[in-house]
Amino acid sequence: MTTKTDFINYIVEFTESSGQIYRSQTRPIVINLAKRKFKKVYVREKAIVLLQYLAETGIKAGKKSFCEYNEVPASAIARIPASVKKAIAVRLLQDIRPEIDDYVRDLRVAASKKKPLRRC
Repeated sequence: MTTKTDFINYIVEFTESSGQIYRSQTRPIVINLAKRKFKKVYVREKAIVLLQYLAETGIKAGKKSFCEYNEVPASAIARIPASVKKAIAVRLLQDIRPEIDDYVRDLRVAASKKKPLRRC
């Protein structure tokens, strides 16, 4: 019997490993959140809401393969509660945080190179 945790883990792994989802949604979200962190207007709760859209995409794309892999009828997971979507979004945020931090570091380096040196 599969549990909610199994489903969450599967969808997170599926979403992270899908190249199409990465190019179309994950990478733009990472850039957006990194810019917000760089400008110091980043709010974690808003990031989770943003990542819930990514979670919905992952659920739509991965639900069929999850049912086939675990031999569960599709009707068993017809509606996904908001709490599960939020849990998936939180896990996705934890997993992409290093990528966000790397991009913020790149933005800081680029910003420091653009500033002219002050003359005394």
